[in-house]
Amino acid sequence: MYICKDCGSFDLGKMTFKENIDVLSSKTEIFKTALVNQNNEEKDADQLAKNDVVKLYKYNFENQRNEILGDKLLNYNNEFFFTGLSILTTADKKILAYRATVFFEGDAKKIDQFITYLQSQNKESRMVQNKMEGDLSVYQWISDKHITQLVRSNQASKEEEMINGKRVVKYTNYVKLNYYNEAFIKNSNQDIVKSDIDFAVYNDKHFQKK
Repeated sequence: MYICKDCGSFDLGKMTFKENIDVLSSKTEIFKTALVNQNNEEKDADQLAKNDVVKLYKYNFENQRNEILGDKLLNYNNEFFFTGLSILTTADKKILAYRATVFFEGDAKKIDQFITYLQSQNKESRMVQNKMEGDLSVYQWISDKHITQLVRSNQASKEEEMINGKRVVKYTNYVKLNYYNEAFIKNSNQDIVKSDIDFAVYNDKHFQKK
């Protein structure tokens, strides 16, 4: 019912998209933005002008360095865990899509296994696999009912940070999972988010030319 550090890991795989976004976000910090007007400009929801026409809202769950919401805030059917979350809604707060992210520290084979799992869950959907600039691979499962889109880095990135006065080196892979429901597809919301870094549904123009 809620998404918060002490609420347990939230299972994205069990979302019905009928959840109340205000209830989901009521026990933690969020940063809410809106896509507004003809140019779909993104604005802080607290700074909207009276003449702004809201197209969509984004509820961004704050989790810097995993301190606010923990390091396993989200899971997908317990097959993979994420730390960051944004939820896309209509202007009247109906949930349309989500974006879950993580800088995964561990064996990259677990990412491959998760992709295989998603394929098994989406056998009836058309699968598309492509590469993007910046060493990213995109996997999409597309149907009239929903779109599942997974983006992953192909090579691990090296990160260094100081922990208790000691320099620690980490190797992480970026993973982003987007899920778009039927209402998102049928109401042409792809046009609104086509240039949005969080919720764009990738297509040929985004991919490397073969």
